Amino acid sequence: MIKFSEVIIVKIALSMRNFLLSFLFFFSISFSLGAQTKTILNEEYIDTKLEELRFNTKISDPEKEKALFSLKSESEKIGYQWGIPKSGRCIIEIYEKQKKNREIIKLATELEKTDAGPEAYRTMANLYRSKALALEYMGLDEASLKDFKTAVSYAKKIKDSNIRNYTLSLSYNNMTIYFLNKRLENTTYKDSVIAYSKKSIESAQLINGNSKEIPLTKKYEMLSFSYMRLGISSLEEANQPGNLQKAEKYLNESLNIVNTYNLLDDSKVILMNQLSWMYLEKKEYQKTIQYANLARDLEKQFPNPTNRIESFEFLASAYSEMGDSKNAKIYMDKYTYLKDTIRITEKNNTDYSSNILLQDSKKIRKKYLQ
Repeated sequence: MIKFSEVIIVKIALSMRNFLLSFLFFFSISFSLGAQTKTILNEEYIDTKLEELRFNTKISDPEKEKALFSLKSESEKIGYQWGIPKSGRCIIEIYEKQKKNREIIKLATELEKTDAGPEAYRTMANLYRSKALALEYMGLDEASLKDFKTAVSYAKKIKDSNIRNYTLSLSYNNMTIYFLNKRLENTTYKDSVIAYSKKSIESAQLINGNSKEIPLTKKYEMLSFSYMRLGISSLEEANQPGNLQKAEKYLNESLNIVNTYNLLDDSKVILMNQLSWMYLEKKEYQKTIQYANLARDLEKQFPNPTNRIESFEFLASAYSEMGDSKNAKIYMDKYTYLKDTIRITEKNNTDYSSNILLQDSKKIRKKYLQ
């Protein structure tokens, strides 16, 4: 029989082993970067270290971020122009997971000034796209649209067809967020949501899957999300003749792709919420509750308060329509509290990001007006 003390000793030993492995990996990078007398720092060396960091899952994001900043600094020292945005892009990917929009804007604004040449077109496209998304999340719509257009212009120059079409599909898809946020000001923007969603689908369909960088999973993720976006556009005007049927068609197309290719990411949470909304419009309230609860369960794997808010809203509405005032109040209170919390956070973030853009604008004017 295994004693409890023996189990504790084994767990401690395993924890120490994992800690030492992480420490030694990070130390090896730090030591290599510092020991210039023993290691010749060149572009190939930096690229190798970037690849090691990119695919290593055994070290934490803070450790990885620190090592990436070191590689960025070394790229600057030796004049490796492409190494600067490459390492910076990897840092931004970490920030995207952490939803650090302010940090994304600040770093991308710095990196986009680097002239890394044609080989960096994909990296630059993604830098501008990530910054555009962060700006949009902060409510800085016009600055966001400008960067989306720049991202598309870089994406069109990418030589590899699969990478080019995937980057274009992703950029077109992300760009719909701008038009979604502006559609209440001008109804013609709704047509732009549909147009860019279809552009995203067209580009994704050109991906043939013969690429390690762009596997077919990425193709179907893009197709699923774009069909869902079309479904949302129809749901927003569900009272118009035929729109509810269109919404059901697009959302079921998206769901079919998700199920066929076993896709599982945060976009599936969004899809479950939209299906909940669709059944709310169809007055099928049990299905509304079913899909909203599926969304809530999935959201625990991919935490996002915005998605949680939607689930609470649809649950509150469904219970209210069914005459269950007790449950309706529970979910409406959750909805109101979380929405107010997010509104306060977004306001603080917007103020900070506007200041970054203002400072950068002043620097540019000073440079060219002297």
